[in-house]
Amino acid sequence: MNTFFIICIMGIAINVAGIAFNLYIFNIIGCILALIGFLRLDIPGTLIKKCRRYAIISIPFSILAFLLSLIDTTSSGNQTIPSVALGINIFFFIYITYYFTETLIDYAKFIHELAATRSFRSIWTLCGIMAFLYFMANTAVSLNSMILMILRIIMLISSLYYCFSIYNASKPMFLKK
Repeated sequence: MNTFFIICIMGIAINVAGIAFNLYIFNIIGCILALIGFLRLDIPGTLIKKCRRYAIISIPFSILAFLLSLIDTTSSGNQTIPSVALGINIFFFIYITYYFTETLIDYAKFIHELAATRSFRSIWTLCGIMAFLYFMANTAVSLNSMILMILRIIMLISSLYYCFSIYNASKPMFLKK
């Protein structure tokens, strides 16, 4: 199995854990791991270049989101700054996972392993929609914490399901290496 592919999956999983638990240091670590994996992953095509570009750009923005999360807004009740920090991480999470999924689909077509990619887009769609719904629910101040906790768990489960499914379905593509 390709080690750098596993590093990419680990980076995505650590990133989603940071989003779900508001541990923005995890987002920085996840983006760095994803970047290491994308830089060394030897997949031909232009989509891997987009993965690399978004992974590179996501690191300073993840650091910015981490710095924004350090600002104390509990006394003023202003939720704008935490929403911006979460929005930055969700934005890059969605784009990185989208281009990673499209890269794997393109690579599977290149090596004629189409059976491996049958459900990649639907799995990513579920993951992306759940991440976006979590962000929208988090910005709505009127929702109680129980609904947010349920959405957080659903988003985390769908994202980890994405990582698990991508890993298992891509095994035939990377066992040849």
